[in-house]
Amino acid sequence: MDYNAHREDLYRWLRSCLIGPNKGEGSAADAGDLHRIKPLERYQTGILFPIVKGENGFDPAAEESEDADDTNPLPGDEDAARPTTSPANQPRRRYVPPSSVGLSFFVCGTMIRLQLLPQAIRYEPGQDTTKAGRADHWKRIELGAADAEACDLFAPHHRGTTIQRHPVFDGRGELFILWRPLADGWLVTASLSNIQELSQIPDINRSAAERNEKALFEAELECVIDAGQVGPYPGVHFRLLSNEEQELELQYRHHRVYAIGHGIVDPMSRTVFPRI
Repeated sequence: MDYNAHREDLYRWLRSCLIGPNKGEGSAADAGDLHRIKPLERYQTGILFPIVKGENGFDPAAEESEDADDTNPLPGDEDAARPTTSPANQPRRRYVPPSSVGLSFFVCGTMIRLQLLPQAIRYEPGQDTTKAGRADHWKRIELGAADAEACDLFAPHHRGTTIQRHPVFDGRGELFILWRPLADGWLVTASLSNIQELSQIPDINRSAAERNEKALFEAELECVIDAGQVGPYPGVHFRLLSNEEQELELQYRHHRVYAIGHGIVDPMSRTVFPRI
């Protein structure tokens, strides 16, 4: 029995359930389309959510799942019968879904050239609707396929903090690159963001549809080092670490860290190099 093959099959199945269809699966024109279910209900991860316009730290999706007050507590639940002492005007803390993903790494050399390759999927509602007027069919549309959104970058000419921005996906997303000089090289942070804003629509059905339309699914950001050398990611002195961090540092002292993921796993965990 080939355990590696079975493990790969399990990984592909989990990925298709949580993130989206695997690349190359299905040859039909509607392969990957969704029927009788919204994209945000079908997939759970790998999503860049749109920005909530005019709000800070507010998730409109929570409006649809607000728990009602418990007027009839269960038997034995004495705490539930006690009246709340929280003031009515106290702000609620709600989950803010991620709208960006990226990575940071150190690169040096006489000439530094990077290439960013973003990809994502968006879903567009079809003409079919339910009796309630909601979209019953969502068409899967690829963004950045075949490196269509490839972006070439060069290190700044001056030794100073530099920010570069590049719109992608027809203005739906943005590549944000931060160059910070460090020693004889640069500490680079590259990220892919969903810059679409949600409008304040009082209609719950329409606002839910807008969130599904503007969300970016299966978000990917690949960084290729065309020129330059990637070095170990700068760390903190051992004495400045906590006891737990020192223990981890000692345990993994033979493993070098080449990049730090922001909202993603360590992109340098694989042996492929110099592709990040």
